[in-house]
Amino acid sequence: TAKILWIIYFSFTIIQTILLKLAGMSWYDALAHTLSTLGTGGFSTKNSSIAYYNSPAIEWICTVFMFLASINFSLYYYAVTFKFKEIIQNSEFKAFIFIVFATALGITFFIYNVYNNFGHSFREALFQTTSIISTTGFSSVNFDLWPAGAKIFLLLLMLIGGCSGSTAGGVKVIRWVVLSKQTTNEVRKMLHPHGVFNVQLNGRVGRKDVVFSVAGFLFLYCFIVAITALVAACNNIDTMSSITASMAMVGNVGPGLGAVGPMYNFGFFSPA
Repeated sequence: TAKILWIIYFSFTIIQTILLKLAGMSWYDALAHTLSTLGTGGFSTKNSSIAYYNSPAIEWICTVFMFLASINFSLYYYAVTFKFKEIIQNSEFKAFIFIVFATALGITFFIYNVYNNFGHSFREALFQTTSIISTTGFSSVNFDLWPAGAKIFLLLLMLIGGCSGSTAGGVKVIRWVVLSKQTTNEVRKMLHPHGVFNVQLNGRVGRKDVVFSVAGFLFLYCFIVAITALVAACNNIDTMSSITASMAMVGNVGPGLGAVGPMYNFGFFSPA
């Protein structure tokens, strides 16, 4: 299994590097951005990130591979071993696809008046959606200038993260899936007090202790985000910048909003 996954990862690296080269990057930039994409690291050889190239082709290539890098890599093993049923039934994968495209369409609605072109708006929305949820952190535009509604979508994505078993950071989609299913069960219990409800994952009944584990993790995660935001605020950073800086650091997202937006960095923070 490990050998197959390494072969898949290496194949992705070769394919993306060649595609970025054909799209206009130098070999060095193509390889650097490929490694940063598949590792969801987000570092670019240019200060303005992907926006430097002003190339729809490069944006689409990076969007596709950021999406692939934030999927559970075990699904690729199922794909090459023709176990497609495991992929179709995977609760996290289905939720991830829904979140990405629903959010991209939502952002497109808010930024349409910025670009006055659906294709351009959707491309930028999908790129930034994939970049944030995968915690890659690339920037194709200064999304800090987008309408408030679009930025709220990106803010929520910072709390979600990619899939488990991927190179992405964040809380991970599977934990939100577990909590959403348990929340649904709690509502159903209110309507049917004597009913018996289980959390089903991947078409199977999940263990009840998983719910408590996920709830504990999320509480600890939010607590660390709150403390980190407080520390940032003590550095005389405004509220939005403090909160998003905290979410970006704890979730390994990269850029935040405001003073730590996509066109800025963390260099202004005090040494402490």
